[in-house]
Amino acid sequence: MNCKRVGLVVCAAACVALGPLAHAFTLDDVTFWTGTGTQRAALVIDWDPLDAGTDSSYAWGYKWDGGALGEDMVRALSGSGDFRAAPLGTVLGPITGSDPRLGVQLIRDLSWGNYVYGLGYDVDNDGGFEYVIDPVTSTGGPADPDDLYHEGWFGGYWNLQTSTDGSNWAQSMVGLTSLPLTDGLLVASVWDAEFRTFYGQDLPPGEPRPADPPAGGPPVAEANGPYTINMYDGTVTLDATGSYDPDGDDLAFVWAVGDHAAAEMTDPLYTLSWADFISTFGYMGCGDYAVTLSVRDTTGLWGADASSITVTPEPCTLMLLAGGCLALCRRRRR
Repeated sequence: MNCKRVGLVVCAAACVALGPLAHAFTLDDVTFWTGTGTQRAALVIDWDPLDAGTDSSYAWGYKWDGGALGEDMVRALSGSGDFRAAPLGTVLGPITGSDPRLGVQLIRDLSWGNYVYGLGYDVDNDGGFEYVIDPVTSTGGPADPDDLYHEGWFGGYWNLQTSTDGSNWAQSMVGLTSLPLTDGLLVASVWDAEFRTFYGQDLPPGEPRPADPPAGGPPVAEANGPYTINMYDGTVTLDATGSYDPDGDDLAFVWAVGDHAAAEMTDPLYTLSWADFISTFGYMGCGDYAVTLSVRDTTGLWGADASSITVTPEPCTLMLLAGGCLALCRRRRR
């Protein structure tokens, strides 16, 4: 059998429908919703599917319009997460969804697509979820030992399953970044410590408890823009004014361009020279790039907004057509 990692799922020896839940969980049972739109899906996470007597299975809801993938749902919901270049590796940017109690370690994989390495939950609601790495053992885990958390690949893994009725679950057979969401779909991430699903055994999630919605509303981000910076001697001011928190909390701001993020700051105005820009976000040639503003309130709730920035070429010494000028400037920078 030729098996490979694809996001959250490992192909199983026998890809059969998994067993039904005792109760058919539906979208109407969800109380924590994020996003806007007419289409709805749910994320179910079970940290201990082998013990039905524990409170280890929880559910959240996601709304959208148009197209969306499983990764979009996880990013929108997890309010305490990291997007890393490798397990325990360099943080490429924060994951700033709606629930500060839900943590995720999302790993970039350029071959098979991004995948979830770890999932955690502040089950006793005493300050939100925080992920820490032990420098002695080189392992990651929750700062609060009372929180739910599992990570890994060889000592267990997160198995991805789907259901359309909340009772009968089946292996997804595609990964997180390749799973299209459809209206009414239930997506379950189940911790498989014994690799049962790898060998074709059933391991459906336990009946989930609806995750509690946050007490206050999340902040609203305003990225403004679009922005422009010249790669010769330009400066740019990224402007988060207009961002606010419905509860009046103070805000912290995180700017990202592409996969690279700046450090968290409290000033809504962020001015950078070209040298500052490339040292923070990496070198970029002429062109258009995605800008993301994430804002966090004092309770740990996040909001996000998108904009763009155009990098323009340095001045040309010859009077050429626009396309030739751009090519000349790029040759001069190399």
